[in-house]
Amino acid sequence: MNTERISDFFNKFKNIYNTYGIQKEDIWNMDETGLRVGVGRGQWVIVPTDQATDSRFKNIIGSLGDKEHISVVEAISAGGLRSLL
Repeated sequence: MNTERISDFFNKFKNIYNTYGIQKEDIWNMDETGLRVGVGRGQWVIVPTDQATDSRFKNIIGSLGDKEHISVVEAISAGGLRSLL
């Protein structure tokens, strides 16, 4: 990305916004993140060197069966409406 591409995107967006009469409440931004409950930060992950290519993420993503996985999704509209799922 560069400033020219970003500026071009928002100019096109503004044109569509005005042409179709889109309301602020109809424009949403969202973000999602995943959490593993019971897993602290600052831990080292040691992966054998023979797994450095295709299967390298197998040991990093894996967890013991007693951990809970949670997805958090937050969304906010340009009109100020918020949603937290």
